[in-house]
Amino acid sequence: MMTRGSKRAPPRTAPKPGDTAASAKHALGSAAQTVMRTPELVANILSHASKKDLCRFALVCKSFHPPSTSLLWRTWTISSDPHGRRRLLAFLTAGPRTKALIRPVSVRVQIQTPPPNPAESVQAPMMGQMGPQGGGGGVLAAVVAVAGAAAGVGAPISAMAGQVMGSFEAAGAMGNLTAVAEGGPAMSPPVAEVISEIAGGVRSWVIDGLPPDLFSVWATLVNGPNCLDLRVNAWPDGAQPWINYLFARCPNLRHLELDEGAEGVVLRADLPRLERLVILGPLPIGEALKIGAYANLKRLMISYVESMDGIPALHTLRQLEYLMLTFVKLDWASVIRPLLRALGKQLRALDLSPDPDDRVELDAGRVDDVCSLCPGVEQLALDNYAGPRRLSIPARLFLRLKGLRTLSILGGGGFHFNQEDKRMIEAVIEDRNDPTLAGASVSASRLAKRQTKPVRFFYWWDSEETLAGCAPRRSQESAWGTDEDWELMCD
Repeated sequence: MMTRGSKRAPPRTAPKPGDTAASAKHALGSAAQTVMRTPELVANILSHASKKDLCRFALVCKSFHPPSTSLLWRTWTISSDPHGRRRLLAFLTAGPRTKALIRPVSVRVQIQTPPPNPAESVQAPMMGQMGPQGGGGGVLAAVVAVAGAAAGVGAPISAMAGQVMGSFEAAGAMGNLTAVAEGGPAMSPPVAEVISEIAGGVRSWVIDGLPPDLFSVWATLVNGPNCLDLRVNAWPDGAQPWINYLFARCPNLRHLELDEGAEGVVLRADLPRLERLVILGPLPIGEALKIGAYANLKRLMISYVESMDGIPALHTLRQLEYLMLTFVKLDWASVIRPLLRALGKQLRALDLSPDPDDRVELDAGRVDDVCSLCPGVEQLALDNYAGPRRLSIPARLFLRLKGLRTLSILGGGGFHFNQEDKRMIEAVIEDRNDPTLAGASVSASRLAKRQTKPVRFFYWWDSEETLAGCAPRRSQESAWGTDEDWELMCD
């Protein structure tokens, strides 16, 4: 019903023939309406926006709010720093409809383990008392006990999450919000509540730190079949039973990384989808044998390899492109050379850095083996070798390995060089950096890489003099990034 003085909006009519401006405006309006009626298109458009813009889009209209909110929380770092606590508070105080939109697929957890407080009447148990077969005292003792018993009898995940909710509800809403705002040991129940609500949809977990009670709860609540990426960079003492319990429920892993010693860890024998495996610590012999069964493995990094048992099993990894065996104590002639003979032609990145305490020399035989058996290597690390070294060694590597873009020869003593050696290696690197000098055998993709990515040479000597634009390094170890490209970097 119209009131006095009100005006009815004029009806929408098609633009007149010949009015190009009106026709374009009409077409644009129709296209915008089509997009707004298609949630998939809206989500695709918003996926290219920054987090700051997503916050603005979420306030525009009802069509933008759900996808903007979901994208804002698609990745989440749960941490105990002020920024992390503010985000925890935002989640805990959100309404049911908003919480339903918060379904992160990638989560990093950085909860610092609080120092023990002797004045507390209830103390957290040792992880050795919290394995899947038993419980102990502590903030989430009941949760751990139920989860441990469930691990033995195969109770559903939902029952374990219900026990976590009990700990959360015991503190009350105001108590949990205060605990998050202030930080400290009392954060465990609200953090456990958050993990219980989001764990089902998370596909990628990165654990940089968790106190013992939360670690066991997290290991219990992870949705094993849905977990594709698992990186555990730190865990409490005695947490191996929980790690093994978690591994047993993750058959679809594509990326697995353990940044501490793997003693007591039991790997799955069947991980058909695993593509990247990083174990930065001694690996038990029996577990090394299982790696040979990971037929789809493309990137492998193991540190502190002391026994040849399990190395022959790697010969069958026909998809392997990146092989890093750092701090190795293996005989070159009987172990390393057969391994390179089996896999060398398919490798793009190689690290064969020995333990520096062994004082192994980088002789011409090892260099010739790498050049002849691994012709396609693009990134190479031969660190920690002892003895005098001349620039003729890297020059030979660059000359014979036509695709080599990054070379690291750090540690074990600096290079001895003269001006003739320097001019030789500089000529080789400058030639490699010049795309116009590429030979006919160089592929188009490698030619494009030459145009965008210069050669990097990590070396060490006492002089501050640069070499072909590469400054000397003082670090005695190279490092590998575990991103999609696994670029060789320097600490």
